[in-house]
Amino acid sequence: MYILYLHAFALLQAYEVALFTIFTPVYLALLDAALEHRWEVRHLLAAVLSLGGAGVLLWRTGVGSGAVGGFMLVQFSNLCFAAGQLAYKRERPKLKGVSDAEVFALPYAGALAATLVASLFTTDWPAFRLTLPQAGVIAYLGIVASGLCFFWWNLGATRVNTGTLAVFNNAKIPLGIAVSLLFFGENAHLPRLLLSAALMFAAVAVAENWFSRTKAT
Repeated sequence: MYILYLHAFALLQAYEVALFTIFTPVYLALLDAALEHRWEVRHLLAAVLSLGGAGVLLWRTGVGSGAVGGFMLVQFSNLCFAAGQLAYKRERPKLKGVSDAEVFALPYAGALAATLVASLFTTDWPAFRLTLPQAGVIAYLGIVASGLCFFWWNLGATRVNTGTLAVFNNAKIPLGIAVSLLFFGENAHLPRLLLSAALMFAAVAVAENWFSRTKAT
């Protein structure tokens, strides 16, 4: 996932990479339907709503010359992320008598092995010089963002349905912008942010079947 994702930055602007990641919920819903051999329409609808919710915030007119190649790299990365989440959600309950931390050590070991192999072909090790700020960034990304946060993310994935999991793959976008607006004083297009939040809420409501429950009561 990360090997493909990071290579996309050589072809795309940062906002283009962010925009192209919003298709992950749809892949999640489609993969789940394929594995279950049945369509869960509300999960797919929730995924599409979340795609719209993220798209209204990230969409800009015009893309760079490397858009096609970069788009494909990001989509393959999205597929890897969707497949990994779904695999953990399906396989974790089958493992009895072990803690989540013990189980999750296996994906971390696999990621380390894949990264080491990839670095043999993508990194000029003799010329590699790591500065202190770079080391700090890598430590944060490794320990917090990819370490603790992926652990918590996948733990949460086992406790929600596939539709809700799909939605929260994109809910991070309006949430991140809201945090930047409230805590860091950055600018944001408030109407688009509110529309995005409304679409995300609607997506969760569809995934959790809130509308049917309301009618039933």
